[in-house]
Amino acid sequence: MPQIVVMRGGKEVRRAVAPEGACLCDALAQDIALTCGGKGLCGKCRVRVFPAPPPGARDEQILPRDDLAAGWRLACLTAVQGDATVTLPESVAQATVPVVTLPWMDAPADAPVCLALDVGTTTLGGMLHAGGLVYAAARPNPQRRCAADVMGRIALTMERDDGLALLRETLRPALAELCGALLAASGVAAQDVTQAALAGNPAMTQIALGMPVAALGSAPYTPGYTGALCLRAADVGLALPGATLYVPPCASGFVGADALAAALACALDMPGPWRLMVDIGTNTEMVLSDGRQAFCCAAASGPALEGACIAQGMPALPGAIASVRIEEGEVRCQVIGGVEAVGLCGSGLVDAVARLAALGTIDSDGAFCDAQNAGGLAGRFGRRGEARAFALTQRIWLTQTDVRQLQLAKGAIAAGIALLLDAAGIDAADVTRLCLCGAFGAGLDVASAQAVGLLPALSVVDKREGAAAWGALAMAAGEEARRRAQGFAARLQALDLAAHPQFTDTFMAHMALRPWAANQSMKEGWLCR
Repeated sequence: MPQIVVMRGGKEVRRAVAPEGACLCDALAQDIALTCGGKGLCGKCRVRVFPAPPPGARDEQILPRDDLAAGWRLACLTAVQGDATVTLPESVAQATVPVVTLPWMDAPADAPVCLALDVGTTTLGGMLHAGGLVYAAARPNPQRRCAADVMGRIALTMERDDGLALLRETLRPALAELCGALLAASGVAAQDVTQAALAGNPAMTQIALGMPVAALGSAPYTPGYTGALCLRAADVGLALPGATLYVPPCASGFVGADALAAALACALDMPGPWRLMVDIGTNTEMVLSDGRQAFCCAAASGPALEGACIAQGMPALPGAIASVRIEEGEVRCQVIGGVEAVGLCGSGLVDAVARLAALGTIDSDGAFCDAQNAGGLAGRFGRRGEARAFALTQRIWLTQTDVRQLQLAKGAIAAGIALLLDAAGIDAADVTRLCLCGAFGAGLDVASAQAVGLLPALSVVDKREGAAAWGALAMAAGEEARRRAQGFAARLQALDLAAHPQFTDTFMAHMALRPWAANQSMKEGWLCR
């Protein structure tokens, strides 16, 4: 059987074997992400193969001529033809996320040794409580190599008889590995964990539980469960022999346990002024609440803000451009890890577009201006394939297509917020606090997000990284948090954006790269003008 030597950064990473004629991506399953589900559309699985097979039609359409000559091919469309050496691009290098230790100031006095898992579409988060301390860690969700977003994964289960099993068995070892890292760091024995909780959007949760998700793929998007579930941790492949696993309720087919857990962590269930929680990701969940009334929705914002569907996009790992500043004709990029830039992550994408739009280099419709009108930046314009592009560094380019992807993502998110405000009968100015949850929100420059109209211009913004995991940990730790969550879930009114009669018009209105208009609501006209 042919042997595949996998290289990264000039060093051998591992060796794999694959049958003659098999798809090369199968041998590289733990190394690459199939953003488009292996259909040869996104170009994210590009690898350098030696000896290089003849390029296919899609290789020639997607990859630059120089790359083709150097042996770069799309792994998802390349067949194994004997022994080969495969070099991975630097942008797929994985970062080891360490376990961090945090105090838990609000822990119940009698909190047991307990564990919480946040099953995100892109990232898996875990927290373990023991002795008043919380051990936290995260790692990429390996299901990205199967499909980048929720709908892609649902479609996979409908297209393949083994699709659900493939996604489940891809996920469960990663969750077990995450739990193992937390146990090792804390010194806690697996049998000492008595309570656990698992939160995720409905599709991710049902996949983890082995429940079919086909009903989430079309209207009326019916979840496989709505009320809270209580099972054994071993039922989802976790080696916690004495632990009970609690799964919080979900509000709709796309607003699930993770949104409920994050809302609980942000105290949105408590009476008070209007507050808005936004957890931006591939599937962006939003909750608007004053504690008495509560509205929620989920926007299919796509994987662009996670670095997928972007020409040189990548997750927020070392080598990713995370922020951009342009001063006196100089472009300055902050790169995670302080190393040479090898890609652009979501926060860097928002920053780059906001800076260029502020200079008039990108107009409000998202189009690059003529190079001769770009002043000292004119020399940074060029083309990447068929698309116009702007050089952030010598190697990393922002393309016209990237800008369009951001517009699609931010249009969906902003439309969701606008329709929540309309459902509550309030204006953006009536919201006193914006809670930004999740890893993307933690790294986002809020001013840039507001400048392009991704978020309304609210003065009080709290960043709550890991909010879903904190909320889930509270539910694992005690009955009071579970009662709060279940009571809040009963009050939540879910908006189905896909069926909303005003969604399309609102989405189109928010495609423009400009801030929200002040003190407006849907009943008075467009929030973005």
